[in-house]
Amino acid sequence: MEMSQYLEIFIEEAREHIQALNASLLRLEQNPTDKDVVGELFRSAHTLKGMAATMGFSKTAELTHRMESSLDLVRQGVLTPNSTFITALLHAVDALEELVESAASGQEDAGIAIAHLVAALPTDAEQGAAVGVAAQEVAATAVSELNPSALAVLKEAVSQGMEGYRLDVRLASDALLKSARAYMVFQRLEQHGEIIQSEPSVPDLEAERFGDHFSVWLVSAAPSSLLQEEIENIADVRSVVITPLNEGSAASGSSDPSSDMVPRLRTGKSVRVDISRLDRLMNLVSELVIIRTRMTQISRDLDHRALADSTATLNRILLELQDEVMQVRMVAVEQIFSRFPRMVRDLSQQLGKDVDFQISGQETELDRTIVDEIGDPLVHLLRNALDHGIEPVAERVRLGKPAKARVQLSAYHRGDSVFIEVQDDGRGIDVAKIKQKAVERGLISSEEANSMDDEAALKLIFQPGFSMAKQVTDISGRGVGLDVVASKIASLGGRTSVHTELGKGSVFTIVLPLTLAIMATLQVKVDAERYAIPLSVVDQTALLKRSELDVIEHRLAMSYRGQTIPVVDLRKALAVPYTTPPADDVYVVVVYRGRRLLGLMVDELLGQEEVVVKPLGRFVDRSPGISGATILGDGSIALILDVMSIV
Repeated sequence: MEMSQYLEIFIEEAREHIQALNASLLRLEQNPTDKDVVGELFRSAHTLKGMAATMGFSKTAELTHRMESSLDLVRQGVLTPNSTFITALLHAVDALEELVESAASGQEDAGIAIAHLVAALPTDAEQGAAVGVAAQEVAATAVSELNPSALAVLKEAVSQGMEGYRLDVRLASDALLKSARAYMVFQRLEQHGEIIQSEPSVPDLEAERFGDHFSVWLVSAAPSSLLQEEIENIADVRSVVITPLNEGSAASGSSDPSSDMVPRLRTGKSVRVDISRLDRLMNLVSELVIIRTRMTQISRDLDHRALADSTATLNRILLELQDEVMQVRMVAVEQIFSRFPRMVRDLSQQLGKDVDFQISGQETELDRTIVDEIGDPLVHLLRNALDHGIEPVAERVRLGKPAKARVQLSAYHRGDSVFIEVQDDGRGIDVAKIKQKAVERGLISSEEANSMDDEAALKLIFQPGFSMAKQVTDISGRGVGLDVVASKIASLGGRTSVHTELGKGSVFTIVLPLTLAIMATLQVKVDAERYAIPLSVVDQTALLKRSELDVIEHRLAMSYRGQTIPVVDLRKALAVPYTTPPADDVYVVVVYRGRRLLGLMVDELLGQEEVVVKPLGRFVDRSPGISGATILGDGSIALILDVMSIV
């Protein structure tokens, strides 16, 4: 069989399983008695083993088989996982990740050693005792693996005099159409009782995402000998091990009997689509948005009623299409966030720090292209928090802080933007030391340092080459990190800010647009030039007399909601030539800059408009104050302002 066409699917699904293994192992470390997590780990290892064996990746299959055998000891209650066992499994998962990435070229890297990893994983009770285990009833374990709805059915069946069984079915290793054999097992068993659960799940069985072994939980009035005979008569079934379920465990269980039963074999309701196809689809929709804007402008110019009605209908349909395409492209940030618990665990152990890592808002959605790009910036921020922010345990105790530090990663929506925050309760950032270090490195002069406010000083930490580390380590200290964060986020149309309290901790905030393709904007005019300001950063607009503006320390300012905020004249900031004398009436667009507000002075407000963001091209893509461009309804071009770089 030609396997190259399935390689991409294998790589993508293998990455998902590796991510699931990492997350589940960390959960198991927190709660070693959680049988649900053990079941998830076993299923992921089992499925990955079958996939790798099918593709001919022998090392991946061998390592996952060994992991599966060790996890089976945990499932049976023969082995209780401790830190040593979890660490051995995590090291195995690291090797799996290397093997899978190397297999992306079509062949595993022969230089990746797995023998020491295989040897570290126990596969029998004697080896299990070496990592700390206690024997338990296999039947009780089989019951504990049931989900709440299946447990409720078992309890009801036992009360009616029926029996519960777990059947471990092993197929021939060279069996063809394994999903069909699994279907035949289901069909035979349903003639004698009710299937309440399976492992792997039914979708995995029907998609043949398993090796040569699967388990079925059944309630039936038939004797186990009859069931054994029925299953062994199916072609390609090599063995059936039937375990009667522990009646006492079933009777003591509690759950909601009204929950849904195990699903029947069915066809899938989702498909995998290459991201390049979604990019192409989004680009086509973007072009339609430009044409829609052009047609709307033409219908207004011609004052043609029929054309205006047709354009309105087109506009409604296009908005629905645009919304659907956007939703298809949106993915939860959990895809990225799930990588970090493992990283924080390893790094905190390396640094000798005790850290409680919390994640919230992982269901927050972003455009796929943005999610793919924010991983590295978040890695830098978390490493920075652990290395620089969090104090050693002894220092925290001396300061009267809890010995266990807290680092929180959170995401949430606000308007058309997504906010991602990395917060720690560490030592905070000493602004005076930042100024001193910046002067030492020649970034600013002593006079500039003395006149610089705290907000401006904090921005220095995002300068290339700036570092507060006293010595270079493998974690930090080379002056690389926060400048990478700022530049990457800026390239995504976002902004980065920091809020800190000395001795209490810091909050790094990343603000990102929901999508890079289509943006809601406020259209403004500066002299004869037309600009678009992202609506996500706009707070309000105001019409003022020029004489109402104040001048404080040679800078324009205005009173706004009981506070004084700075005002930037866009004519001067963007060097727009004066073709007409400045008017006495001016419009001010109040925008967010991090946690503070700023006024942008313009000549005219033209209204809100959704625009398609187009890159400027490599010759002018570094222009300060400009983040992109858009094509307007009349065919002209408007530049999209980058508020942060204007400031």
